[in-house]
Amino acid sequence: MTQMISLTDHGEPAFSHVEHVILDIAGRESRDLQRRQGLLPRVSDFFLGRPDPMPLANEKLEALRQYAMRLYRYGVDKVPAATTAALNAAGYDAQQIALLHAAFTTLRHQPFGFGRKDSVQ
Repeated sequence: MTQMISLTDHGEPAFSHVEHVILDIAGRESRDLQRRQGLLPRVSDFFLGRPDPMPLANEKLEALRQYAMRLYRYGVDKVPAATTAALNAAGYDAQQIALLHAAFTTLRHQPFGFGRKDSVQ
């Protein structure tokens, strides 16, 4: 994961290496949750237990993870407003959110897309 999703207007990376890792984690968790749909996985989870993903200790990174998971679940146009507000409150600006949407739209169907070397530039 050597390249960033994109650069800001000032030529700086929009997201740090750690943030890219968090976006990868969110993508994996979202796909895992989608695979767990259906009666058999739910019954198995009920009887055998399945721990929920633990929240991250860093509130800013947790807001990013939650936002990315909802991007996978709902799509760019249907992310709940409260989730976007939480991302803004965590310190992400409108430009970063727009870059995240562009990357998501491009990479949604690629495996572990947010951290791929061929990320949106």
